[in-house]
Amino acid sequence: MCSQHETREGDSVKGYYTLVQPDGKKRIVEYSADKKTGFVANVHYEGEAKYYSAPAPVHYVVPEVKYEAPAPVYKYEAPTYKYEAPTYKYEAPSYKAYSSASVHTPHYSYKIST
Repeated sequence: MCSQHETREGDSVKGYYTLVQPDGKKRIVEYSADKKTGFVANVHYEGEAKYYSAPAPVHYVVPEVKYEAPAPVYKYEAPTYKYEAPTYKYEAPSYKAYSSASVHTPHYSYKIST
């Protein structure tokens, strides 16, 4: 609940307003303003402050929920691989046996001309 009233005469203003504060008291402000005195406010209160207590907390009962996860179902089968180790054929190289007689020995000859 609020009320307000204001009057003006030239450069001078007079008025009041009222309001009810959260604690229940009524505040009344009477004010005036002019060039000579500036803004002047007179504040007074009516009634007594009433402090309210908070309501009692409400406690709710939360139902107990039981949940059991189903067992996992795996539909994955590991792939099977067929692998055969490679076979290697190795034959030892064959060498010709040489006798010392068959080895060619170079022979050099020199001609001296005069």
